[in-house]
Amino acid sequence: MTEITSLLELPPHWEWMKLKDCVEILDNHRVPINSSERNDRITGKDPSELYPYYGATGQIGWIDDYLFGEELVLLGEDGAPFLDPYKPKAYIIKGKTWVNNHAHVLKAKKHILLNSFLLHYLNIFDYRDYITGTTRYKLNQTRMKEIPIPIPPITEQHLIVEKIEKLFTKLDYGVNLLKNIKAQLNQYFQSVLKYAIEGNLTKEWREVNFNESNSIILDKIHQEWRKKWENIQLSKKRKKGLIPKNENWKKKYKTLELVNEKCLPELPMGWFYSYLNSLLSLKRVGLKTGPFGTQLKKNEHQETGVPVIGIENISSMKFVHGSKIHITKEKADFLSNYNILPGDIILSRSGTIDQMCVIPNGLTEARISTNIIRITLNEKIIKPQFFCYLFSGSPYIKNQMKELCKGSIRLFINQKILKSLIFPIPPVNEQERIIEKLEEILTRIENIQNFILKNINKSSNLYQSILNKAFEGRLLNNTIVKNEDEILKIKQIKLDDYV
Repeated sequence: MTEITSLLELPPHWEWMKLKDCVEILDNHRVPINSSERNDRITGKDPSELYPYYGATGQIGWIDDYLFGEELVLLGEDGAPFLDPYKPKAYIIKGKTWVNNHAHVLKAKKHILLNSFLLHYLNIFDYRDYITGTTRYKLNQTRMKEIPIPIPPITEQHLIVEKIEKLFTKLDYGVNLLKNIKAQLNQYFQSVLKYAIEGNLTKEWREVNFNESNSIILDKIHQEWRKKWENIQLSKKRKKGLIPKNENWKKKYKTLELVNEKCLPELPMGWFYSYLNSLLSLKRVGLKTGPFGTQLKKNEHQETGVPVIGIENISSMKFVHGSKIHITKEKADFLSNYNILPGDIILSRSGTIDQMCVIPNGLTEARISTNIIRITLNEKIIKPQFFCYLFSGSPYIKNQMKELCKGSIRLFINQKILKSLIFPIPPVNEQERIIEKLEEILTRIENIQNFILKNINKSSNLYQSILNKAFEGRLLNNTIVKNEDEILKIKQIKLDDYV
């Protein structure tokens, strides 16, 4: 434990004191009550009859009586984030309150220490030499009493607290501004995404570059599917040693279902409506749901081997590398129909059902989990990245999904629902243009988000810097000007400057 004589040098008119000598410790007044008993005590009572009930890190409920009736400082006894320099370990309570035995109750001694001064100090203090435990840290009363406190004159404490709170107010404003900008960025992209997939982002481009009509595109799709079906049928007949005498067998082909566009919203020039079947790959199985539990049991999961891709690998239309589950090469060979290749789309089929992404280049030796549907598209008709944008951003698609999933306790999507959806599809060259424009915007947004994250981290360091200077006796001199300049920069950030 740090000896008080070995601590850093303070201004001449300050002194070091142990916590036990400058506060009253009111821990013996605490009374813990479990949540069940508290619920019984507050049931049927008016909110005006209830008082806040506090624990290690803040209010955790209400109760119908109180133990304290003044301003006090609570410091976590156990369960507080003692080793996280950016999270508070202490907080102030006021008025009529109840405290359980997970927080120490402290009251600064009059004319020696201010509660507010103590609060800020306890939130910057390094507790490593004072806590016990390995997973759930504990600060017992004996060790807490030995915590050294730098004590300036009470009038100077008032000035220091006033300065801290003034700077914190400015800094809070800047941090909240950054967080608001981050939220606005998400809303902004959703608006741009909707604008793009409705054809508005490429309106002028389309007028110059349009070169194919709906009927030509659809005809190409259906010709390719018919040709694929005929080749499959001929292959089956040859295996059986049969040679068709005429072409009557071709009449058995079931034409892909066309969308009746009469009651649907009008699309931009060159766009067409289609069911998913018309958009799927001609080379591989276009839709594949992950293997059921009987095919991939938990006792077959490993820490290494062939990765199994799940919902956790999808985030904001991007693929997240890494996998918690792996299987042996032999098991992967058995599940070869569930493989994924670059350009495939993986879709979450439960929970957040519109989460999807494109498999990037380089990932070929992997299998999908039971919570995933693999979609393999015909890229001559629709680009995988455009499909993701369309699926995730189109209100028209979302409304269909809500209708088709109606009545389910938990949102769930399957192949039948996917095949029932109607998609508005632009020509491929326009899809490529939309992807290009959206990726440009996403790059700008990511740059801003990185800038925001950098400044939020900088803000956290500024909080620490302010408190460090405060308890070294340097907050009231000119060394804090740099901090105020940094805070001012953060406060002046505006979304309009970057978008």
